Amino acid sequence: EKKRGKEKELEERLRKQKLEIDSERQQLEESRKAEEKRLIEEKRRMADEREKQEKELKRMRMAMEEEDKLHKPKMEEQKRRLKEQQAVLQRMQQEQLDRMKQEQLQREREEIQQTRKKEDELQRERELIWEERRMLDEQRRFIEESQNMQGPTHL
Repeated sequence: EKKRGKEKELEERLRKQKLEIDSERQQLEESRKAEEKRLIEEKRRMADEREKQEKELKRMRMAMEEEDKLHKPKMEEQKRRLKEQQAVLQRMQQEQLDRMKQEQLQREREEIQQTRKKEDELQRERELIWEERRMLDEQRRFIEESQNMQGPTHL
């Protein structure tokens, strides 16, 4: 009876740990989805900003082309500055995109580490439970064998 109680207690502990791990996995998944949603929104915002800036650059370019007819030397300087601005903008956007990718990779690595850690803990707990069961079975067999060696007893 004690053995059954101990086994039930161990199984209940194992079941609770499984529920905790499942809950943490679900939280991690929800967190990851929220992060993905945030990244998508950030990319969309960046695309909108880039489109806005590109429209502004195009407008500036067209205005400069008009001015070019009148002021060729001044126009060359403005074109050069515009190209520099475009290069700076492109570099900044690429750096931001690279940074976001690195952050996402780091978050995914951390999530994987946490999951592995929890799975390792669960495996260790399972091994302890199996070891306890094996010891209880050995004790039970020993008791049964020693009772069988004594022969039938009358109370």
